[in-house]
Amino acid sequence: MKHFDLVGVGVGPFNLSTAALCDSHGVNSLFLDRNPGFDWHPGMMIDNAKMQVPFLADLVSLAEPAHELSFLSYLHSHSRLFHFYFHEDIYPTRREYVDYCQWVTRQLSNLRFGAEVTRISPAPGGGFTVEYSYAGDCTTVHASHVVLGVGTEPTITLPFSERAASNTGNLERHICHSGDYLTRVDEISAAKHVCVVGSGQSGAEVFLDQLRRRPAGNERLTWLTRSPAIAPMEHSKLGLEHFTPEYMAYFQTLPESARHRLFAEQWQLYKAISDLTISNIFDELYRRSVCDSPDVHIHPATTVTEVDFHDGSIQIWARDNDDPRVSAAFDADFVIAATGYRPRNFSELLFGIEFSTDSVGAPRVDSHHRLRLSTEVTGNIYTHNVEHSTHGVGTPDLGLTAWRSLRIITDITGGDISGSNRGGAFISFELSGDGRV
Repeated sequence: MKHFDLVGVGVGPFNLSTAALCDSHGVNSLFLDRNPGFDWHPGMMIDNAKMQVPFLADLVSLAEPAHELSFLSYLHSHSRLFHFYFHEDIYPTRREYVDYCQWVTRQLSNLRFGAEVTRISPAPGGGFTVEYSYAGDCTTVHASHVVLGVGTEPTITLPFSERAASNTGNLERHICHSGDYLTRVDEISAAKHVCVVGSGQSGAEVFLDQLRRRPAGNERLTWLTRSPAIAPMEHSKLGLEHFTPEYMAYFQTLPESARHRLFAEQWQLYKAISDLTISNIFDELYRRSVCDSPDVHIHPATTVTEVDFHDGSIQIWARDNDDPRVSAAFDADFVIAATGYRPRNFSELLFGIEFSTDSVGAPRVDSHHRLRLSTEVTGNIYTHNVEHSTHGVGTPDLGLTAWRSLRIITDITGGDISGSNRGGAFISFELSGDGRV
């Protein structure tokens, strides 16, 4: 049985970052992913859609600025460094970011795609056995530690009526998650009336793309959002300091009830819409208003209360959040549910291993990104992007990718990351001094 210091499950951006830094730190590692190759939200690769983080939020730079797998190294290897310099835009397109990640995968030898992990269990003598299927064969390897980067899965959280739920086959022909948007964009664009439900960046990008595709004066486009406004992402320079190691460390010191409250209140830090996308939507609407009012209806502060399916059409009932006495009904030929993602259930991979959860069932993760295991084992299980309840809004943010990967690796190797915890924020999040209450 082959032995590895670290075995990673899933190869999205987070674990790809860990794999890149393992390679440069001499950590003997193997990263497994069931997909045939690296991809990232292929259904949302809308033309010219931009990342919401600058290029320095790549896989390695904010941990090791001179790393050979940085975004700047990618540009240089493709003879595009001067192009990027003259472009004067620090935000790559989403397609460019994926191409960068795919370039990184070609530089690494510790990745194995087409390998589906089926079981992780304690190994006799310490560590873990990891079983996976690859090319029709079942393979078992030994790992001192495991890092889980299984990602999220799309979820459609619409209140379907009993009749709609019983018409699943027909309903699926008229509703899709925003994550599948581009795979069905032709039939969506051909629909007479399209309704987008959801107020985040994905909902805004889908709405904008449909607006651009549909003929002026006959747009037949509706957008319903629960958020109190078509709200821009908090992008002030001091506001961005919530995505620093300092704030993450502060967040972990708070009582559990305060952490849950704060995470809900801080939605505009991570769930809102980029100012550029909002501007583009307004500019497109303004351009179309020159000759006539566009047939577009945007309703923020609106909760969908029921979705029904009848005579080949979707009926949507909604309530005004500000005035619950007011409700309305909408008909649509196609509904795009930009209703978010949920963490994939990784517990089904763990056999003979239990971990602690908090009052809402979220995994408890310590400051080194280790699952708090209830089972006595020798070795750690690290996580990516499941620690919202313990680490806050920075959990899904790409800007902390490299720093978290380095923290995991230094915990394995016994290195020192203390210097990387300082200098990221001007704000002192924790009140200290001689004040008395």
